[in-house]
Formats: sequence, structure tokens, C-alpha cells
Amino acid sequence: MNNNIKKIIAILFSKGDPVSFSDLAKILGVTVEEIKNTIDDIKAQIEPIGLSLVSNEVDLQMVLNPEMSEFVSTKEKEEQASELSKASLETLAIVAYRGPVSKKELELIRGVNCSYILRSLEIRGLVNKTGKQNKDYEISVDLLKHLGVEKVAKIPEYEDLRKQVEEFEVSYGEKEADKKE
Repeated sequence: MNNNIKKIIAILFSKGDPVSFSDLAKILGVTVEEIKNTIDDIKAQIEPIGLSLVSNEVDLQMVLNPEMSEFVSTKEKEEQASELSKASLETLAIVAYRGPVSKKELELIRGVNCSYILRSLEIRGLVNKTGKQNKDYEISVDLLKHLGVEKVAKIPEYEDLRKQVEEFEVSYGEKEADKKE
């Protein structure tokens, strides 16, 4: 497999979203035509493992092939039907009482990678991405409806816990500043 094909697959896999042919060409230092000429070779590499390429004249995206998509959809439905884990509940509480919060902030607070948990909470419709670059998380309107409140501030003990979080952040920030001096 030629090195550019590996790089294109890596870029498409890591992005998850469509990537323009022109961006791929810039990244690899080749022409758009050269990128388009590799599509059949890329398909030959990824189709045996349950992936496909979709493209229009502008963008290229790696996706699950229909057979695997159906399988994953079934597994996601099973996941949604199961109870939330302690880690999911903890993450959801942090998002509720501290949100909007970034994935990075969540991981700093929890001390572990939160990617899988956030994905699961998004699939269940409990959190939404928000913010300028869609990188922060907040609890969803569906969760508010489920809890029987019309806004986040009406969650039990919201104001008290929010104050405690803010006081901790100020105190923690002062301690970190003292360490640097």
C-alpha cells in the first residue's frame, strides 16, 4: 500500500467527518486529481474490514458499510436500553452542575478519558455538544424534561453545588498560582 493511501485512510479515520479533496491534497502535497485516483485503492483496503468511502465532487468520508452500519445500530440500541454506569452518572453530574464543559475539562476533573462515556451520553440524548466549535457539553432538553425541570438552574441543589464548584476553582487556582511562585 502506498504511503499516501495510508495517510489518507488515517486522516479520514481520525476526522470522522467529510474532508475536502483540496484539504487532503494540501496536507499530502499532491494534486486533487492524485487523491481522486487513489479512491479505488483505498476502497480495496478498507472494504474487507467493514468500511466504505462516500464522496461527492468536493468531499471524501470514511463510513461503515451498510452491513456493519446495521450491526452497530443494533448494538447502540442495546446500549441505550441498558442502565447508566457509575462513570456515566458521574460524568453526567459534572456536565449538569458545571456545564457547559469541555471534554478536556471533564477528563481533568475525572482523571480518565471520557470519549466513550460522552459518546454514549450523546447517543442516549442526555448531553449535547455546544459552544463556538461544538466542543463543549451541556445537558440536553430531553434530560431536563425527564427530570421534570424547565431549566438547568432548577436541578436539585443546583445553586449550592454550582457555588461550591466555583469556590473550589478559585481556591484551586490560587493554590496553583502559589506553587508557580
